[in-house]
Order: sequence, then C-alpha cells, then structure tokens
Amino acid sequence: MTPIAPEIQSLLDWEKRVGEQHVGLDVPRLRKVLLEEHDRELRRRGVVVEQVAAVAEHHVPVAAGEIRVRVYTPSGAGPH
Repeated sequence: MTPIAPEIQSLLDWEKRVGEQHVGLDVPRLRKVLLEEHDRELRRRGVVVEQVAAVAEHHVPVAAGEIRVRVYTPSGAGPH
C-alpha cells in the first residue's frame, strides 16, 4: 500500500477526532457542525474556502454509462 502523505494523514486523524467529539448529534445538526469545524480547520491550515453562488449536479453520458459532474458557479457577473 502507498503511504499517505503526512499532511493528509494529519487531516484524516483530525477528522476522526472531530467525529468522535460529536457522536449522538442528529444528522442535520451533525452536518452543520462538521461543515463549520472542517472550514475552520482548513482555514487554520492555510486553505482558502471560497463561497460560490450556485452548485449544480449534472449527469454526463460516457461509454460505460454516465458520470456525475458538479458545476460550481462563482458569485458576481461573468464571464468567469
């Protein structure tokens, strides 16, 4: 098995600890808390979390069936 990069392993370890801290929350509340925790941790690590105006899911036909594509539209007037 290929070793995991240390920065990825530290994020996985962090996610496990955070998940263990919030055991027992109902799913809607858990999703909100985890999103907030995740965004805060990524910013602490220097990752810029950009807000988007819209997210659209599409299905694109390919030779073996279809793939799901997610399109993020930035805020503001285009062209983008």
